[in-house]
Amino acid sequence: IKLPEIPLPKFSGKCEEWSTFKLQFNNVITSNNQLTKAQKLHYLNSALIVESHVKSILDIEKLTHESAKDLRNLIVCVKKNIRALKILEYNRNDLSDIFVLNIVLQKLDRETRRQYELNISSNDVPKLDDLFSFLEKRAQILENVSKTTPLRFKFCLERNPKTKTFLINKNVTQSCILCKMNHPIFKCDSLLKLNSLQSSELVSKHKLCLYCLSSQHKLLNCKSKHLCNICHSKHNTLLHKERETINKSAVLA
Repeated sequence: IKLPEIPLPKFSGKCEEWSTFKLQFNNVITSNNQLTKAQKLHYLNSALIVESHVKSILDIEKLTHESAKDLRNLIVCVKKNIRALKILEYNRNDLSDIFVLNIVLQKLDRETRRQYELNISSNDVPKLDDLFSFLEKRAQILENVSKTTPLRFKFCLERNPKTKTFLINKNVTQSCILCKMNHPIFKCDSLLKLNSLQSSELVSKHKLCLYCLSSQHKLLNCKSKHLCNICHSKHNTLLHKERETINKSAVLA
């Protein structure tokens, strides 16, 4: 079945001419009583296809941050719809390129838009293909940066293993504050030689626990269950005022 030859209005690709084109199409096809519904549908389908491709470009979501994936999706969407319009014999021209270029620029995130403005010459008229080339390079740069940043962070951590171990290891043996040897202070021979007054002054000076003589906590937080061997009170035996009268070999923490 040969459809009647009707001079259909042509859409130039300019966004501001879309409403005029749509109105002309409705007058020529939709309001034409000489066409059957099937014939109108055939012509209408072509118009709807054109409209859908134009709308797909206009409806691209604005990018809110730098993203290689979002940039590539934007490029693919615009190029795909331009190719589809070309198949429908709506070819690109300088004017349509300018409109599409400005639409794409409005969809870019702030930093990508700024980089593009710095990249172009103020004396040249921007070209759509040049914009596509810039966005593709920009996406590649963002991908490269996202791949190298975790590696640099890992490298920095590996270069400071001692610092990392210091932060997480809570069970490092504390050296004795008197002789600097690797043993608890209550086992130090230097401490055993002191009298109770000297021991008390030492504990006060270094803010040690009165119970176990640890420097890591206070008396209220001490978990030791040992009591003074002399008076059975809650203090270290070495701090008992009358301990000089007992045999030091029997003194226990």
